[in-house]
Amino acid sequence: MRPRTRNWSIAVVLLLTLLGAATFAVLSLPPFGAKASGARLERMRANPQFENGQFVNVERQAAYSWADVRLLLEGQFSGAEQREPPGPMPVMTVDPHRLAEVPRPGLRAFWIGHASVYVEVD
Repeated sequence: MRPRTRNWSIAVVLLLTLLGAATFAVLSLPPFGAKASGARLERMRANPQFENGQFVNVERQAAYSWADVRLLLEGQFSGAEQREPPGPMPVMTVDPHRLAEVPRPGLRAFWIGHASVYVEVD
């Protein structure tokens, strides 16, 4: 084996080993959040969408075909979709201290940026 090919082979093996170790480390982390208990667990159990210890979707997931994928790709890359808002977007400055307040009943949502939204639900 030539030295250059050998170096690339070693690099690929090291990269795959590192990727495997990182995957193992992430999957070994404890689950996010805590188990529901008390009044919250009772509300969950009373919800009609809660079955066999988990929430289930009311609507069945739609089956997609290759024709749907083709239409999606055409729409994404053809530029025929509306890609800009029809008017100026309202902007409201949020006081950071409001985010630390005890939540009120109901729904509160703050758009933080591109794909980040802070949502508080009852």
